[in-house]
Amino acid sequence: MDDVDHRPPNEQNNNDHGFHIHGWKWHTLSLVRDCNRLHQLAKTINESIGRHGSKDDVSSFSQASYFPAPLEKAIYHVIDFNMAALTNIEDKLFFPWLINKLCDENDSMDESIKNSFRYVFKQMDRLRMEAKKSRKVIAKLATTSQSSFTYQEDLIAISELAANLSRIMSVILHLEVNLIIPAVSKVVPYREQDFFNKRVLIKLGLLDSRIHLVGMRDAVWESGDDAERDLFDTAIPYIPRMMIPRWRRNLYDPQAGDLNI
Repeated sequence: MDDVDHRPPNEQNNNDHGFHIHGWKWHTLSLVRDCNRLHQLAKTINESIGRHGSKDDVSSFSQASYFPAPLEKAIYHVIDFNMAALTNIEDKLFFPWLINKLCDENDSMDESIKNSFRYVFKQMDRLRMEAKKSRKVIAKLATTSQSSFTYQEDLIAISELAANLSRIMSVILHLEVNLIIPAVSKVVPYREQDFFNKRVLIKLGLLDSRIHLVGMRDAVWESGDDAERDLFDTAIPYIPRMMIPRWRRNLYDPQAGDLNI
């Protein structure tokens, strides 16, 4: 086995292993951003219909520039791609791993602290279930409108649900940053975190992971947090970082470009 300590030098001589599964945090942040953008897109399309179409006359808007194809495409990216990937990784890999490391396997942690983490995980699971319900409703609304009247009502519902999703994911992100990440830093060695990162990349797949990386980068930069930007540049290897503009142009924008309103 390789006995070299691969942690950053400032972490090699203390009891804090650091947190190295940054993709989880950045994926959540990118979903918060995407839900906000979906909210704004649905709102903008609805306002366009209000200005140019009659909600009682389907033919008056069916061929107009505000036809829902851009919205359906955006919903696919936010709901069926970005959120689906995050919840799939969390359900099948991350949360079972976290519970094992912080609650079940950790003999050094006081039982009362373990119970506190179990409570936090239950709260996060409740929030995630609420988010999944909103996801299902949005997906259904995107395919069931029959008239311009119901379409406008559905647009309002999609916009509100997307905003609610963003709020839920923001609360989850707050729990991640303030409770889960510090605990993982103290309990889980670097090698185990690094190995877990590799499992996640395999699960996401090479092509999809490139699209997610672009979204994560944009979310980090839009956050305005200089320390988080520096962390991104440090954690992501040079070549993938240099490929982000090409991946944005060739992979991300064709799929998610309609969110850039």
